[in-house]
Amino acid sequence: MIKRFQKTGTCGTCSGAIHFYPAPVTDEQAIAEGDNPSGQWTHLDPADWVDNPHPVEPAEE
Repeated sequence: MIKRFQKTGTCGTCSGAIHFYPAPVTDEQAIAEGDNPSGQWTHLDPADWVDNPHPVEPAEE
């Protein structure tokens, strides 16, 4: 089984903390995706979901 790592970052829209959760995939798909894994970024602060809903846009590093 190939390990796919979670990532942390900052939302470029609201400067809130965000986290990337990789999608569960087969080893073959993980190899094909390489350094650009499928998955989803999400806000860590529930207020960003309720009070200020917006798409997560990771800030450039």
